[in-house]
Amino acid sequence: MSVIDWPEEGVGGCIASRLVASGEEPIRFFYRDEPVDEVDTGWCFLSGIETDEEMEDPDSQVILDLRSAVELEPAILPFLDAPTGSAFERGEGGDFERVTDWSPNSQDD
Repeated sequence: MSVIDWPEEGVGGCIASRLVASGEEPIRFFYRDEPVDEVDTGWCFLSGIETDEEMEDPDSQVILDLRSAVELEPAILPFLDAPTGSAFERGEGGDFERVTDWSPNSQDD
């Protein structure tokens, strides 16, 4: 039983690294990119220790229901209404903080 009262349908999907999806590493960084379709929420969840090779390898990424990401890390829930282009990282105190010097397109720079 989930601790969150989710609607039965319509939550949507997200991407997580295999490290995060497996529970091997916690979510330390997440951002919202432009969704690719009506099911995609645009959210991507990372541990922050993924290598460049892992980030470029589609087999190192997993599509999850957004509910599953929240169950892995309930502290992300208050940020999920943030607009496309938003990014957050776990601060030194353990709470998530908005990142203002990063955007999804800056990965390619």
